Amino acid sequence: GYDTYLLLSNPGEAGIEAQVSYQKESGEVVEHLCAIAPHSRHTIAVDGIPGMDAAAFSMRVDANGPIVAERAMYFAAGRKTDGTVSLGVTQPSPDWYFAEGYTAESFDTYLLLSNPGDDVVHAWVHFFLDDGETYEHGLRIEPHSRYTVMVDSLPVVGATSFSMQVHADGPVVAERAMYFTKGYIHGGHASAGAPRPSHTWFFAEGCTRQFFQSYILLGNPGVLDTIVAIDYLLSGTNLRYEYLVKAHSRMTIPVASQGGLEGTD
Repeated sequence: GYDTYLLLSNPGEAGIEAQVSYQKESGEVVEHLCAIAPHSRHTIAVDGIPGMDAAAFSMRVDANGPIVAERAMYFAAGRKTDGTVSLGVTQPSPDWYFAEGYTAESFDTYLLLSNPGDDVVHAWVHFFLDDGETYEHGLRIEPHSRYTVMVDSLPVVGATSFSMQVHADGPVVAERAMYFTKGYIHGGHASAGAPRPSHTWFFAEGCTRQFFQSYILLGNPGVLDTIVAIDYLLSGTNLRYEYLVKAHSRMTIPVASQGGLEGTD
């Protein structure tokens, strides 16, 4: 019930060759070479690549010129019928951070880790709960492989909200996928992590109109409590709210519950 597409764009003046390495959970690597014409987009239906029609995998794209790469996935998993899309990351990192994670109710959270290197990598996932409680999970990722953490199956974080910090002894790539049923919504979303925390973050999108629900998730992986100021930029007016985010914790902000932010963009 899952279909994966790799989308490659060549905005340049010259043709580009790209090699895609599909790295399975078993450590098997499937190679695929493609050509991308100038000023064009190339679509790879991964399900149609021999050996990739029923697999879990990560991908590495190496091109001989600058390109843009995205992954689109469409799925029908029970009542959850939806799609996700994500830009690739341009560099692995030993550290990745996620503000969002939820395993209660009808939400399932997966942490996906890719080791594109030649050596075994050991990683530790630190979970930060709303109340400041923490939990650590260690794992081993084989070379050229992808590792799936089913967060719902872990103790402590099997039915709660949390943020995550991934620290590894080698460069990895980390993404979070979530599948959920929330009222009339049956779907999922996916996102790469951030390689480092920051004092400042920007979002262009936000909507609380009918049939839209917006949440801002804040993860504080540090040892000190911090004040977070959020400026909500409306049409000609701004609203600022401040929040106290405890050390080693995660905070959820339902935007529509903030005064002046109901039913708006």
